[in-house]
Amino acid sequence: DTTDTGNEENEENTEAVEVVNVEDADKQSETGAIRVTKSTSLAMEDAKDCVKELKEALEEIERLEEFTPPARLEDIIKQIQELSVSLLCNLQDWKKAAGKEPER
Repeated sequence: DTTDTGNEENEENTEAVEVVNVEDADKQSETGAIRVTKSTSLAMEDAKDCVKELKEALEEIERLEEFTPPARLEDIIKQIQELSVSLLCNLQDWKKAAGKEPER
C-alpha cells in the first residue's frame, strides 16, 4: 500500500550548483555540479556594491577620534581588508567575463 510520489526520482536528479570563475567555465566539474559563471553585468554590479560599502567604511574613519579603542580600530581594519579583497575579486570576475563576451 505504498504510494509513489516521484520525489525519490527528483532528489536523485538534483545536482549542486557551483559558481566558478569564467576562465574555468569550460572545464568539466569533478563533482558533476552544474557550473554557473558570472555575467559581465553581475560582476559589474557586485564590484559597484563593494565600492559603496568600502566608501562607507572609509567615511567612518573620518568620524573617529584620537581615543578610539583599539578593538574598534581592529574591526574597521578587518572590514576594509575584507571589502578590498572582495572588490578586487569582483573586478577580476568583471574583467574575465568581459574578455569572454564578444565585443560590440
